[in-house]
Amino acid sequence: MMKKGIHPDEVTFTAIINGYCKNRRIENAVTVLDTTLSSKILTLIGPHIFNLVIDAFSKDMKFGLAYAMIAKMLKCCVTPSVVTFTTLIDWFCQTGDINRSLEVFELMKRCNCAPNVYTYTVLVNGYCQTGTLEEAVKLLNTIYDTGVSPNVITYTILIKAYVNSGDL
Repeated sequence: MMKKGIHPDEVTFTAIINGYCKNRRIENAVTVLDTTLSSKILTLIGPHIFNLVIDAFSKDMKFGLAYAMIAKMLKCCVTPSVVTFTTLIDWFCQTGDINRSLEVFELMKRCNCAPNVYTYTVLVNGYCQTGTLEEAVKLLNTIYDTGVSPNVITYTILIKAYVNSGDL
C-alpha cells in the first residue's frame, strides 16, 4: 500500500489485522502489528488492535502468546482495557481453568483496570462450570460491593447452575 503512495491509518490496520485473525492467520496479523509499531506509522494505537490478536491466540489455545501481547502492549505504553483482560478471563473459564482466570483477574486489578459486569459474569460462569457455586455467590456479593450491578445474564447463569446441581 505504502509503495503505491497510500498511507494507511488505524482503521486500515485494524481491518487488516482483524481479517488475518478471523482467517486464523495470526502470524500475519502479528507481522502487520509489529510493522506498524516499529515503523511508527501510527502515533497512537489503541488496545483494540492488540485485543484482536489476543482473542485469536486465545481461540487457538496459545495463551502464552496472548500473555506476550499484553506485555507488548505495556512495552508500547498501551494500557490494556477491560476487554483485553476479560477476553483472557473468558477463554480460561471456557477451558475450565478458573485459577488462571483468577490470576488474570488479579493482574487486571493490579493494572488499575476496573472489571465490568461482563467480567464478573464471565467469572461467575466459570465458577458455575467448575461446580463451585459457593464461590460464584461470594463473587456476586463482591460485585455489589464494587458498585457494578449484575445483569439478567449473571442471574440466569446462577439459577441454571443451581437447577443443574439440584439445589433449587
